[in-house]
Amino acid sequence: MLYQFDLILAQFEGVNLTPTALKISHLEQLNSKIFALPIWM
Repeated sequence: MLYQFDLILAQFEGVNLTPTALKISHLEQLNSKIFALPIWM
């Protein structure tokens, strides 16, 4: 789990995303989690 997190961080650093892009991707992650909830319930 931690290993995957490190890979994700490395990808973000490599892309040099702007704060706005980070916020947008964070919102997209939240949306995907919300939409995935009914599948798990």
